[in-house]
Amino acid sequence: MRQFSAIPFAEDVALSVQARATFDTLLAGSGMVPDDLLWIIT
Repeated sequence: MRQFSAIPFAEDVALSVQARATFDTLLAGSGMVPDDLLWIIT
């Protein structure tokens, strides 16, 4: 899966605000998996 950013402190911020858990909850609530979003970055 793609990481949050190339900015050095971005991972720390993402962990602090629990971005991964929120992302997983959003996807689960939508019946999606991360690969469903690949069209956005291609």
